[in-house]
Amino acid sequence: MMKNILLYTSGLDSFIAKRYLEKERHINDLILVYFDLGHKYAHIERELIEKTQPDCKIIELNDIGIDLEDKDAYIPNRNALLVLLADAYIHHNENKNIYIGGLADDNIIDNNITFTKNASKLLSYGKRNINVETAFNDYSMTKSDIVRWYSKHFNAENLISNTYSCFDDKKSYENQNVNDQHCYNCKACFRRNTALQDIKVLPFYNDDIIKEYKDNLKNYEKTRQKRIISYLKKINKF
Repeated sequence: MMKNILLYTSGLDSFIAKRYLEKERHINDLILVYFDLGHKYAHIERELIEKTQPDCKIIELNDIGIDLEDKDAYIPNRNALLVLLADAYIHHNENKNIYIGGLADDNIIDNNITFTKNASKLLSYGKRNINVETAFNDYSMTKSDIVRWYSKHFNAENLISNTYSCFDDKKSYENQNVNDQHCYNCKACFRRNTALQDIKVLPFYNDDIIKEYKDNLKNYEKTRQKRIISYLKKINKF
């Protein structure tokens, strides 16, 4: 019997992925797992997960993330690392599906259908059956698509109050509104704001990052281009 594992974070993608897998793909035995790599914003993610997903398995791996983080707090090849860890730590030596929150408009080398197929092949080397895939229909859905899907079936305000995507490490979620914890000054906040703009227009303060997105618009697929432009217009930056 295949075990069903969802790599969980406090972000929009994994929060929606859990509901999507349960409602649309009828997977009701999900094992949620969060790996604390010691990255600088991990404590905020953990606090939120412990409050909103108390059944999520939290595995501490000391300070791996500190050595891997770049200057912007981004961890290169994070999905590749987490998939390997999920196989090693959760039901090792058993067949399993490992789900990640992959989207059509992700611009990441280890979050696309080529990556998931190669990861499945690598982990299945030998006699096991390990399937790595996105929760969202083979990368056919964008971040805006999954937000719209969630808003159709659940209370959209949950996406603001129950998720956290920010590279700032200076604040703590405990006893505060999670939305107040976002710096609105980093790339993670910009990506989140763009996705949530139809629910609430959140502010963004970093003009250098705004300029970078404008200068690199052509590098994104067309749907994401339109969403970036739409958000910038709403905050009077385009």
